[in-house]
Amino acid sequence: MVVGVGMIMGDGVLTPAVSVVSAVEGLAVASPSSFVPGDGADRALGLRLAVAPCLFKCLKENALMLDAAMWTMKRSSSQV
Repeated sequence: MVVGVGMIMGDGVLTPAVSVVSAVEGLAVASPSSFVPGDGADRALGLRLAVAPCLFKCLKENALMLDAAMWTMKRSSSQV
């Protein structure tokens, strides 16, 4: 059970964070003039810090919406 909880936590927390870091690094490769050493590192960090909370907020809202939909389907199927 502990392994299962660890896997779910890793999937729900680490995967989005790694995706944000990878996406920002990809922007740095695609547009190196925007992320020059020094100032660019600060800009990349700021971008990561701006995107990550938005991503987690969207994940939470979508999870709650999906949960509500599943409960509605479960209730409607049990009444039949």
